[in-house]
Amino acid sequence: GLSSIAGKSYSVGIHAKDSATDTILKVKSELSGIMGKTYTAILNVKANTNPMNSMGNTLNEFTNGMLMPTSIQMVGAAGIGYGVYDTIKTSMDFDAQLSAIKSLTPKEGLDGMSRDDVMAQVRARAKELGQATAFGNKEVAQGMTELIKAGISLKEVLGDASEAALNLATAGDLALPEAAEIMSTAMNTFGVKDATHAANILAGAANASATSVHEMKYSLSAVGIVAKKAGMDFDEVNTALALMASRGLKGSDAGTSLKSMLQQIEPATKPAVAAFEKLGLLKDGKNQFYNEKGQLRSLGEIADILHESTQGLTEQELNSLYKDAFGSDGIAINVGAAGFNSRQLESDVREIKEQGKRRYILNGNGQMVESYKNLT
Repeated sequence: GLSSIAGKSYSVGIHAKDSATDTILKVKSELSGIMGKTYTAILNVKANTNPMNSMGNTLNEFTNGMLMPTSIQMVGAAGIGYGVYDTIKTSMDFDAQLSAIKSLTPKEGLDGMSRDDVMAQVRARAKELGQATAFGNKEVAQGMTELIKAGISLKEVLGDASEAALNLATAGDLALPEAAEIMSTAMNTFGVKDATHAANILAGAANASATSVHEMKYSLSAVGIVAKKAGMDFDEVNTALALMASRGLKGSDAGTSLKSMLQQIEPATKPAVAAFEKLGLLKDGKNQFYNEKGQLRSLGEIADILHESTQGLTEQELNSLYKDAFGSDGIAINVGAAGFNSRQLESDVREIKEQGKRRYILNGNGQMVESYKNLT
């Protein structure tokens, strides 16, 4: 065992990279079994190539496939141990990512704190979240960087925004930077201030339907600005996209269909006006999609209006009228919405919110399982 090498130095000549890997793994196995004692094992790992290669003892060469030709001291009980290179490399990557955040931080500091004090908080928060989730410190820092670049304030990043992005990444099976990008873009587009709410709705809409957060990214990219301008809020847009996903329309196709409907919700051509009148969407010159104040009705009310418009029409008549009214891209969303009513949509909204509250953690086997500590 390793107890026999305490306080001694050993040089292990390695003739192939695979052999080195096996040796290191063997040392790893023995080190991991030692508790409460400190042992030192020095491995001189040499590449069996041109002798001049021994001069290149840089970490970059090592990570690109070469073996470090210098001694690596491994202290098992101190936690440095067999993973010394990975630890050093990860620490370097983490520091590099923190430097990227520092470059985005005001030189004068924030809220009375110096820039260094702010960065100390960023480091501590990244480590806290990295240790509490399936993501490492570097990945958390990458997510923070994306949030800041997207305009989320540093105060929010240090608060709930980073944790919300982590939860979204876990629920959506995404890389953390992508989750941060999706969440922050959605917040900016719709003016959502609550990061946790944004993450919950995105994850809930995906998990309550046949789509994914990744596909929702493309849906929202296609329709977000138009939907916001039309008066739809974030929750309603995600509900509509979840509804469409349940009918097989996902990704950018779903967003394009909803965008087309919203762009043509005010008939601008003679065929469109005629179709609106035939469908009962235009009565006495008043567009039924708007209330008395000229505001777009809720998604539930629109669903009821569309559902009513289908009564007494054959499928052929309906498709023809919807095409004239909303264009070929807008048919799908309207036909889909016409199959629902406000009560069903209310049920869908509840399901989306319930799904969004679910949280997942790593179990002892490294598998993601639902946490009993779901949000309420």
